[in-house]
Amino acid sequence: AVMTRQWIDTTTELVTRLDTDLLAIRTELLGGADPGHVTGIHGDLGDPHRGGRSVHIVMFADGARIVYKPKDLRIDVALCDLVDRINRAAPPLELRAVRALACAGYGWTEFIEHAPCADQQGFERYFARAGAWLALFHCLAASDIHQENIIAAGEHPVPIDVETLLQPAMEEPADQAPESQAF
Repeated sequence: AVMTRQWIDTTTELVTRLDTDLLAIRTELLGGADPGHVTGIHGDLGDPHRGGRSVHIVMFADGARIVYKPKDLRIDVALCDLVDRINRAAPPLELRAVRALACAGYGWTEFIEHAPCADQQGFERYFARAGAWLALFHCLAASDIHQENIIAAGEHPVPIDVETLLQPAMEEPADQAPESQAF
């Protein structure tokens, strides 16, 4: 009964949010195009949180896909803005970040398709970009950056889950007294 209630609540929430945000999704994530009607929703991606909420992929008639994430995506938007700014400064290799639309406590992102590199030089650029991402993640105090949170999109490693950016590390207290450990 609990799972059924959660499914009803989370599905209603998703459909209502999609209806409310569709114009912004078209503008921000789909290049202004009308993708047609929804042809499918693939859900239960990742672990459920906050009453059974999880990531969903929404598919449209024209083949376009978007990703619904039931969490705050302001950090995703900020990272995309930062990467755009870095790319405008003409680095040796441009990076690619996920475009995101942040709403109140949830959001939408573009769907990143897995794709192989076209040639040996593409592999070399992929790994050079991976190194650039590592340097940027180090500067942004990132954690939880692993193979499930990066999509290989041709020559681009694209981070798709960046919620742990700007998270300070916990320092171990030098004093081993229980009071210090608890603090």
